[in-house]
Order: sequence, then structure tokens, then C-alpha cells
Amino acid sequence: MLREAGYDFEIILPSETAECGICSRETPPEMVARMAFQKAADVAQRVQFDALIVACDTVVECTGRILGKPQDRQHAEEMLRLLSGRKHSVYSGS
Repeated sequence: MLREAGYDFEIILPSETAECGICSRETPPEMVARMAFQKAADVAQRVQFDALIVACDTVVECTGRILGKPQDRQHAEEMLRLLSGRKHSVYSGS
């Protein structure tokens, strides 16, 4: 969308920010907002030029559990089984 809008940008990956936060007792909206801010702050320290930095984070909440990125294929399959047929919420923060 940014490119289609005429913006010139560079993607800088990966952020050095660890994606942990599940044990922080934050709500999903609090967690994604904090993680997005931390990712942007991390990238800001590594760039050598003036820039507008856009960062985001997304998590899923299901049965009171916050699901982040799966660790591997088996973990991803376990997460999909947990989500299957259950109401869940997706939270994104930037």
C-alpha cells in the first residue's frame, strides 16, 4: 500500500526485540502496543539516517492464552488445533 501511494521506503528486518510478553500479565492490546513500540525503538537505534519508522505487532488470544509466533511446524499445528472451532481475537498494534 505504501508503494502504491508513492512512498519510497526500506524494510529493515529483523528487529532485535524479543517477542516475549506472555508472562508479563499484559492484556493483548497492551502487549501488541508495547511490542510495536519496542520494535520501532530498536530499529531507530540502528539506522544511520533520518527516517519515519513504522512498526507493528500482532497476537491472537484464544481461551485466555496469548498466541504469538509458532516456534516450529509442530507448534503451529498445535496452535491451529487450539483455534479450530473456537472463538478467538486477533490484536494488532502499531
